[in-house]
Amino acid sequence: MHDFLKQFGEAGLEGTRYRGVPFWAWNDQLDPEELRRQLAAMGEAGLGGGFMHARIGLETPYMSEEWMECIRACVDEAESRGMGAWLYDEDCWPSGSAGGAVPSLGEEYLQKMLIRDRVPPGDELAPDEREIARFALVQEAGTAVYRRFEGEPPPGTREIHRFRYQVTEYVDLLSAKVTRAFIEHQYEPYAAALRDKFGADFSGPVPGIFTDEPQHCNAPWSFDLPAAYRDMWGRDLVEDLPALYDEVGDHAAVRHHYHATVLELFVEGFTKQIGEWCREHNLDFTGHVMAEDTLISQTMFVGAAMPHYEYMSLPGIDHLCRQLGTVTLCKQVSSAARQFGGRRVLSEMFGCSGWNVSLEALKWMAEWQFLLGISLPCQHLSLYSMRGCRKRDYPPSLHVQQPYFPEVYRILNDRMARVLWALDQGDLVADLAVIHPIETAWTLWDGSSPAGGDRYSAEFENLSRDLLRLGVGFEYADERILDRHGRVEDGRLIVGDCSYTAVLVPPMVTMRQTTLELLRQFVEAGGTVVSVGEDPLRVDGVEDAAAYDFLSRCRHSHLETGQLRRTLDDLPLTRIKLHASGRLVCQHRKVGDDDLFFVLNADGWSHAEGRALLPTERPVFQLDPDSGEVRRLPSTRVGGSTEVSVDLPAMGSTLLLAGAEMPDAELSPPRSYTPLGDLTPPWTIEALEPNQVTLDRCVWREAGGEWSAEPIEVIHLQRWLEEREPRDVHLRFEVDVELEPEDADIELVLENPDAMTLNVNGQPVEMKTRGTWRDVALHRVSIDRWMKRGTNQIELSCHFVGREGAGSPVHESVGNRLRSRTELESIYLRGSFEVRSEGGWRPDERDTLLTHGPFVLVPPTRETPDGEIVSHGYPFYSGTVRLSQRFEYAAGVPEDTVLSFDRPRGVSLRVMLNGVDLGTRCWAPFDFPVGGVLRPGENEIIVEVCGTNRNLLGPHHHADLEPYGVGPGQFERGSRDWLDHGGAGTSWLDQYAFVRMGLRGNPVLGRRSSGDRDDGG
Repeated sequence: MHDFLKQFGEAGLEGTRYRGVPFWAWNDQLDPEELRRQLAAMGEAGLGGGFMHARIGLETPYMSEEWMECIRACVDEAESRGMGAWLYDEDCWPSGSAGGAVPSLGEEYLQKMLIRDRVPPGDELAPDEREIARFALVQEAGTAVYRRFEGEPPPGTREIHRFRYQVTEYVDLLSAKVTRAFIEHQYEPYAAALRDKFGADFSGPVPGIFTDEPQHCNAPWSFDLPAAYRDMWGRDLVEDLPALYDEVGDHAAVRHHYHATVLELFVEGFTKQIGEWCREHNLDFTGHVMAEDTLISQTMFVGAAMPHYEYMSLPGIDHLCRQLGTVTLCKQVSSAARQFGGRRVLSEMFGCSGWNVSLEALKWMAEWQFLLGISLPCQHLSLYSMRGCRKRDYPPSLHVQQPYFPEVYRILNDRMARVLWALDQGDLVADLAVIHPIETAWTLWDGSSPAGGDRYSAEFENLSRDLLRLGVGFEYADERILDRHGRVEDGRLIVGDCSYTAVLVPPMVTMRQTTLELLRQFVEAGGTVVSVGEDPLRVDGVEDAAAYDFLSRCRHSHLETGQLRRTLDDLPLTRIKLHASGRLVCQHRKVGDDDLFFVLNADGWSHAEGRALLPTERPVFQLDPDSGEVRRLPSTRVGGSTEVSVDLPAMGSTLLLAGAEMPDAELSPPRSYTPLGDLTPPWTIEALEPNQVTLDRCVWREAGGEWSAEPIEVIHLQRWLEEREPRDVHLRFEVDVELEPEDADIELVLENPDAMTLNVNGQPVEMKTRGTWRDVALHRVSIDRWMKRGTNQIELSCHFVGREGAGSPVHESVGNRLRSRTELESIYLRGSFEVRSEGGWRPDERDTLLTHGPFVLVPPTRETPDGEIVSHGYPFYSGTVRLSQRFEYAAGVPEDTVLSFDRPRGVSLRVMLNGVDLGTRCWAPFDFPVGGVLRPGENEIIVEVCGTNRNLLGPHHHADLEPYGVGPGQFERGSRDWLDHGGAGTSWLDQYAFVRMGLRGNPVLGRRSSGDRDDGG
């Protein structure tokens, strides 16, 4: 145990195994030296490298020699720093097109989608060379029947259904031929470009390659599909086409067989083929398939997620938005990874969380995934450039643009390294296998409606959440994987490298014959099978009561949590029993003779307090991932278990190790808190960089034309212009100033200065930049000498060239690569001023403040009565703010006293008391030791709160005020999109919405409670 604790304290400090590898968005004209600089900054932030990811806005020609020179520069820099330069296999996403090279090979290579046309018998159908077949819907003996025909429809036809396929600009990944072309155009060129360095095989600084969202469409068609369907099922797919859409014949069987065939073609043709190429070239094959979250989404786009993971040496998922997501998403991939030899598991995490997501929320989302088996963070996103549309590319950018990068961000990465090291030790305790019901969704999906499949998906997720809350270690067993790798030995179900003592069958419509036979063998060998909810009435999609009859002789439980708990109590399973408020979940690992428990409060808002009954009789120690320190926890023996108190803040977690006694580990009782004394308003504000204001509205005109009557948001002017012919345009921004501009050292921050001409109050201003700010694309120009008290006008002029193919819908694989040649953006002013809103402020939900504006630049007062700065002069500020005051304190200060703050409105809180730096915290508890520092009499307290780019960059005008899912659409007028959960209509808000920044209440003093519990020794 001493060795374990020593290694835990040092975990992640050397090497990159437990360090995140972010998506590094190569999204502009690339400079090898800038790439080297950014890679070095990643290392300073505690990251292990980056995925070199062609992204929206890329101007360096993809896969050109210039591109390859950038790849080689990063490989060289990564090798010198002991980091990883990971490859990415596409220009944007989804993978498969090789930047358009594969689709250009012809229709055989293009993605195909089944289309059904329905017309009355008298109507004409326009000829279509992509027609597959025609059917007449007729009535026979009171039953609707489809009759295939050519020429004239048969007598009695009520409706004609024509089936054809439609092509998109994406590729047909059901065809092994298409994947071979993808490898030739995308993978082989990387091997050739780096062959001089690595020879035939990759190694060292190029660990692997990422494939991103490969997919088929909903209702896929492929030239290879009919033959494969006949080979697998002995049926004619064309004859069965009507049953995919309507409930005719044994439609459930047809749908099952169709999706099973699609899955085989996709897995065997794409994933397996690329996996074999990567294995031959010593590359980890990683990434994630499309839409892994639910049974229905998998059916629509990938068939099933888990079978793909068999062929990925480092399988992964995509976890989006500021939320925890589903258990299903993580458990699918971690189950398969463990079954195939304990592979590491990647998650593309944090995408769409928004510019304001806190490091505490990032920790929470990451640790939820770690608890469910994820072991390699791929942080989304690290932007090379924020120019133009790039800053709205599913933010945040967790990179050099953020004010907390790299020093504060490293605090998070160091913690994650220790947690990941701990969860890499020993082996997961998971004795229960849960059959995955994806094939049930196949039988129900009719191409447009889940037809009940969403209920099975929800029940499967709810069952998984119940098992997690009930402290049961479990994994999923996919039926295709069971068919290939399942067996029974010594009374246990074996799936690859894993074995299980019990099997749980969730509500299902159908079960594979091979699964049924395996479960029969398992029961005959003494294993336990529990059926929860509805038993299947089909086998391999076909009506057959064999599975129902078998399960009727097994144990049963309803989905209700209480009955499920009682059923689990009777099974030979190791359980952690959590009795607490909040939403506590836990992972249990065996590390030699010791037990490791990772406990997380999955509730993002509420404190969790209670007790945990751990399946161990050994002393329990608490491991601190922030410091590497260890403390003994008070505990009580209860039968053959040990009970400990659990006290976790919202989003909090703890690592507990039950093992041999450590005499030097101190007991860790809880704290109690008291008010700090006489802290009174105001706090003094000191912004540690110039204040900022965003100007996002302007009037405009074409050359020689009149100015628009009303202001327009710059982003909406951009959208209007990019649909039209090139033209010269002028933009005029206005700002009111109530101070001497030169005293404030006001500078303009803008993009593309070389393409613009600038006038301030009618005077031409040379675009002489002072350098960049926050990003390679944000240039600073001093303009204070041309400004004045009163209303100021800032005019920008340029030649605008829009987007090729504007207005024409295209597949995402093409659309991600399209953009306007000219990009108009908001501008920013920086200087020594404060910003007053003439419209006042209104507090609202999600800790926001709303105002109509307009905004006026005023002399600084540098005071806040409550520690909040947005409504006190700093609404757009995106840096670090220092708040200070002096206070009187009269009482004595014991050594174990801490100064405790409520959760700040920012990503980090640094505290200095009487000149002594007490440290920086990014998540609760925000406790700082003050024994020996706090003194009777006058004290000076200084706190620094680090912000984000949210109030600078927005979105400022979204109806959700602070959306928790953020992409390009959340910055514009229009209908609510896929990231807006619930609601309908427009997402636009005319007011400005800001998130608060600063302190939340006054700190209090705390110290250890004196009453300790029985330590169980």
